Parts: sequence; structure tokens; C-alpha cells
Amino acid sequence: MSNLRGFLRDESGQAMLEFLLLLMAIVGIVGLSKIGIRNITAQFWVALAKRIAAPCPTCAASDDLQI
Repeated sequence: MSNLRGFLRDESGQAMLEFLLLLMAIVGIVGLSKIGIRNITAQFWVALAKRIAAPCPTCAASDDLQI
């Protein structure tokens, strides 16, 4: 019975578990942010390429521009 009480009072793994949960949360947030940033960056470069590929500064590039 005393072993069970000692086991329930032992908190040596609690800090490691909290650290791992925090690390998993950070990795998840970074992963989701990476997807969003990738899409925003791709849209930016496509818009920039269309401006560069336009025949004149006031003309719009065609929509069939493949990038």
C-alpha cells in the first residue's frame, strides 16, 4: 500500500510530460503556420510574376500565364 502512495506522490515525470506536450503544441502551431505562409508567399510571387510578364506597365498579364 505504501508503494501505491509513493507512486501517486511521485512527480518526477510530470515536468517531462509537460515539456513534451508544450513541444507538441509548438510543432503543431508551426506546422499550420507554415502551410498558411506558403500559400500567401505563392500568391505573392504569382502576382509579381504576372506584373513582370505584362506587355506594358498599365496592361494586365493574361490569365494563361503558367508559373
